[in-house]
Amino acid sequence: MSPLLLPRDILERVRRRELAPESALASLRGDDAGQPAGHAETLFFRPIWQPMCAPKAGSSRPTSVVVFGHGAADRALVRASLTGAGQAAPRVALVTPGRAFRALGADAYELDAREPADYAALLQALASTGQACTHVLYLWSSHAQLERVEAGLSDSLLAPLALAQALLAAGGQQRVRLCALLNSAPGASAFARALAGFVRTLHLEHARLSWRVVEDQRAPGPVDSVLSRALCERLLDELADPDDTVAHVRLERELRCVSAFEECVPTAASSAVLPPRGCYLVSGGLGGLGLLFARRLLDAGAAQVVLVGRAALDADRERLLSELRRPEGEVSYVSADVSDARAIEALVSGVRARHGRLDGVLHCAGVVRDALVAHKTRRSRACSSSMPPRVTNRCASSPAARRWPPC
Repeated sequence: MSPLLLPRDILERVRRRELAPESALASLRGDDAGQPAGHAETLFFRPIWQPMCAPKAGSSRPTSVVVFGHGAADRALVRASLTGAGQAAPRVALVTPGRAFRALGADAYELDAREPADYAALLQALASTGQACTHVLYLWSSHAQLERVEAGLSDSLLAPLALAQALLAAGGQQRVRLCALLNSAPGASAFARALAGFVRTLHLEHARLSWRVVEDQRAPGPVDSVLSRALCERLLDELADPDDTVAHVRLERELRCVSAFEECVPTAASSAVLPPRGCYLVSGGLGGLGLLFARRLLDAGAAQVVLVGRAALDADRERLLSELRRPEGEVSYVSADVSDARAIEALVSGVRARHGRLDGVLHCAGVVRDALVAHKTRRSRACSSSMPPRVTNRCASSPAARRWPPC
């Protein structure tokens, strides 16, 4: 749980968009007309999955859908579901992965998921046949697996980013709705959370792009085809739902849940989450967040804190380590790449062999390259920057570390 340090009345004004966040912070610091800062109330929130009724079945389903699918069976299911909902002549275009963009005829296309220019070519081809790309059913992400991190990133994050950029470059004022499917394969929820964060940011920057992630926890995992008639109709109803505030949906047995936050009051029991004299691994350990959490762990009585970073230990990093050391707590540093599965397996096994335990993993690694979605470059979204360590969370998700609970 993270504290949000804003007075409740100011926070409510920001929520209602009556006050800009910058003005709220200025008011809190006392920068506004020299007024002293007011008392800040600490509010605690925790993430929850909140049950919510499903959109009305069959209502306002689109007459035209672009399906990023795996084969003709996906298109046939979508067409049958639209026809069953009363659409007389639904138009369904199918886009499959390939080596380069090409039109296959009869509303079928293939493109290179890694090539941004292919998405622009797709939009031009659709427009030339009179089909607008206003409703997109995105199934490429349904096979994302942690064991295939680069392919998972390409299918679940980089391809949607390239599609968004092509849509923005094409201009226009039409609202574009997209529904992306992810299943319950091991590690798939990491991709789902990453994609959900992206679509939330995308909608804040460009309100006409209203995208949604549907995480199907009922599916057994990646198979030849995860799309059934019932699931297809469920996805089409999500695609037609006009509620732009919902970005992440999880299907659990008979429940439909949406990602949300609820205010909570921490108790003494909930705050005492660290085992006494524990051993912890902190990736990105000498970065700003890594150092912050390392100090907190040591102050809370951790016996061993192992910091992990890509860079080799030099004089400056040795100085940071010396500032962290406590008489009752051991601090060490290991150079490793947290996006390299083998390196992390060796690291976790080494920690266990040396200290006999591993009580938690804090994942703080990543490279910040901020830019608006429309201005993201190929370099800034490359798999070698911030995405693999943030999305895969190799430390906490590796088989060697699963025997211990991550923090």
